[in-house]
Amino acid sequence: MSRMSWWSILKLDIEVYVDKLKEDDLLTSIAHYHADADTIRVSLPRLKRELTRMLGKEPTDKQLERAYAQVLAHESGHAADIGPKGARRKKLEETVNIINDDKPVEVGAYLDARQDYDSMMEDGEFIAFLNQFGENVFSGINRFLQHPAVREIDYKKVKEKNIPRLFAGGITKVRDRFNYLEKLIRWAGGTTSKNKLRNELVRLELAVAKKFKGKMKTNFPINSSQARARYKDFDGKVMPKAGSIINQVWGKGK
Repeated sequence: MSRMSWWSILKLDIEVYVDKLKEDDLLTSIAHYHADADTIRVSLPRLKRELTRMLGKEPTDKQLERAYAQVLAHESGHAADIGPKGARRKKLEETVNIINDDKPVEVGAYLDARQDYDSMMEDGEFIAFLNQFGENVFSGINRFLQHPAVREIDYKKVKEKNIPRLFAGGITKVRDRFNYLEKLIRWAGGTTSKNKLRNELVRLELAVAKKFKGKMKTNFPINSSQARARYKDFDGKVMPKAGSIINQVWGKGK
């Protein structure tokens, strides 16, 4: 699985807190990657509490071990992205320097840097979730779309439903820049109930996404004929393995 490859290139520390009274003051969530220290910090008490809440019962040792492994995989994605040797570390440092610079800067330059920083943080979560779920792209994107960094208050719905301002924060929607991913997951989830096939459909769409623009990009197929016409390589032939996936989802068709 792709997530395991990170362990061979990362040289970071992992600090595990097993006593909730001794947790690091900087650790305000279950786990966090601290870029400056190049360290992953994990709170087992918080992890167990959250898992218990989600399951509605005490987790087994196996469930706790699996959750711990997923948390490490997620934070390792952040480390590989913005760690000392991360692909976007230099860009992140440049952006943060502009934001924190004491010298006067143009308002436009500051706002651009602020927007770049926010986008990097959002995209960073995307990388981390894909790393967390390994080859399961459907689940990775699905979980990513639930992350607070990806969502914003849906003021249109707040106004339409006349929701009190106190509760407006609970009415959210996926940010516009991630609408494609949301539509992609909804389509795959509604097309088949089998997670393996959902995953394959998402992979197919991501493979051909650059070929389409505008409405065509989200004009997802609804039958075998449309799928065979959409998933073609440069020679006009159905992409490798696509035929088998199409047959499993829609049948052989015409």
